[in-house]
Amino acid sequence: SPKIYERFASQLFNSDSITIDYLENTDNYLMSYKQNERNENINTLYAVAADNAKVNGMDLLEHALYNTTPKMEKLVGFDSVRNRNIYATDKDKTILVNNKIDDIRNKFLVFLNEQNQEFKDQLANTYNRKFNCYVKPKYEGGHLTFPQLNLQNLRVLVVGCGLGDDAEYLAKLGAKVTAFDLSQTAIYWCQHRFPTSQVNYQAVDLFTAPAEWKFGFDLVIEIYTIQALPANIRPQAIDCIGNFVASNGKLFVVCRGRDPEDACDHLPFPLTKAELNRFTDSGLKQVSFEDSIDTLDTIPARRFRIVYER
Repeated sequence: SPKIYERFASQLFNSDSITIDYLENTDNYLMSYKQNERNENINTLYAVAADNAKVNGMDLLEHALYNTTPKMEKLVGFDSVRNRNIYATDKDKTILVNNKIDDIRNKFLVFLNEQNQEFKDQLANTYNRKFNCYVKPKYEGGHLTFPQLNLQNLRVLVVGCGLGDDAEYLAKLGAKVTAFDLSQTAIYWCQHRFPTSQVNYQAVDLFTAPAEWKFGFDLVIEIYTIQALPANIRPQAIDCIGNFVASNGKLFVVCRGRDPEDACDHLPFPLTKAELNRFTDSGLKQVSFEDSIDTLDTIPARRFRIVYER
């Protein structure tokens, strides 16, 4: 919720003029504050100046939310032919700005930890409903059942792990679990919720995952990640996920389903069987395919549950 970030930012920067809103149509945060406010936290403590730009605390908070880093460059010369300055990456300022962004993220965890248990439960439930689209009532991962598969010591990868419930459930069954999410905040929250976890949580972009993950897992769990992506990048996402599956390994996929003629105009975007066939085109074999109406959710929805193997 943007209001949670707004409360955090107001506390972090000691300011009552900060507003943060979320623009759903563009998937962006809109931040504002009184720029004539003489706020040392925003303008000095969390500010970094390089030759090409200066960023303040509100800028760094935005980068923390988007999991990005501002470009910090130093002047290294002048191009007389093109009549312009020449800049190169300022490593020292880049390290400094990343340290300040990490500090903001760490303080956000402290802020969350200071809230009461009711707030924490509401936040976890809201996150799961919004970004995982559907979770079982106790959020404990128990919907993951593999009756013919012994998970003991299996290398398992959980794609888009969210708040970590599925990853923790699989780890309790003896699997060696790696779980990743694009959101650094989600990963920090996983580590906070499960401080003694054996799961290897990482903030990773699916499209730039570590090279050593290729064909590196005996079981890959993909639940509701692909359906959150625009149609133009789904094929690439499917290829990336399929490439995580090791020889003789399995891939477990759960998503909302639809027929080609059905409407698909808002999140989550249900997938067609034809779209999912890309998994088999990339070398996986479909072992099972369940097509059902899930009535346990608030609004009954058609869901596909598929198992592939290599």
